[in-house]
Amino acid sequence: MKKTSEQQKKAAPKKTRVPKELAGLVTNTETIKYEFNMIELPLFWRDNLIIKNMAKRYNYNEGLFLEIAPSADPESGEKIPQEYDEKVFIAIMRLFNRQGRKIETTIPELMALAGVKIKSMDVMYARTRESLLRLEGSSIKGKGLLYDADKGNRIDAVEDLRVLKSLLFIGAESFSEKTLAKFSSPQGRKIKEVVFLELSDLLVKNIEKKGYLNFDVEKLLGIENGTARKIYLLIEKWRGWEKTDSLKRSCRMLAGRIPLSWEDKSVSGTLKVIERAAQELKKKGIIAGYRMTSEKLVKDTEIEFIFKEAKKESRSTGHEDLQITGVKYKGRKK
Repeated sequence: MKKTSEQQKKAAPKKTRVPKELAGLVTNTETIKYEFNMIELPLFWRDNLIIKNMAKRYNYNEGLFLEIAPSADPESGEKIPQEYDEKVFIAIMRLFNRQGRKIETTIPELMALAGVKIKSMDVMYARTRESLLRLEGSSIKGKGLLYDADKGNRIDAVEDLRVLKSLLFIGAESFSEKTLAKFSSPQGRKIKEVVFLELSDLLVKNIEKKGYLNFDVEKLLGIENGTARKIYLLIEKWRGWEKTDSLKRSCRMLAGRIPLSWEDKSVSGTLKVIERAAQELKKKGIIAGYRMTSEKLVKDTEIEFIFKEAKKESRSTGHEDLQITGVKYKGRKK
């Protein structure tokens, strides 16, 4: 039966909203494969405590640890990965869908796929370039924490992970006009350089072995609050593991995974940040509601997320019950 124009209109996929400066660079809404380690581990710092040359070590129960050290490349800002870098990672995973582990792209294309807001094109260009250098140069070392989907469990030994296995910038002058024509650039801007990058072996292997969850890109990037976006990733995995229509966690545990500060002087502020994130998730219909409760101390506050229905599937990675017992900074701290 031939569809009417009204039916075709309803069936048409929604378009991803992007800044007018980047119009034309983004295709229809899609899903990305979000690898389990990238969901569970606290990889993208979300406040202003991180400065140059500072590494972080998360101590977990059972003697496990995660240590994140910044790239030594001065062009990376010499900082560990930030909230904005998470959006760049999402953009990379969109290109992974299309090109596989070895990706050819440009900075403007990555900006478009990350759904960034443009105030200054030059500033955002530099910021995105820094992000790539951090994703390639930052060391993520874990003992007993990195999940290997091939083994179906966490790796016992100390393992070093870099989000990007390789990264190369080559100036546009090295390419023919025909080659450059396949890359889009907003408002006819001249392409400065072409980016060649490759996703790390562990992330690729885990994706090939079904060690990921699918996420709708439009929904993910539509969450403006970075804390809310990380909570969404976590609770989607956890509620599938528990197979219930509600999920309760201590706010301390949640702060460790996001990650947010949980020092004595910052607890009240962090609880407000978590509540604002929960409010956004409720406003967007991702959760049906939430409850924050505390029987005695403020530091004992728990949050319960309520869903419209239970999620029926998700693979356990062994991360779900792990607790971060402390955080140490190596280097200067404000």
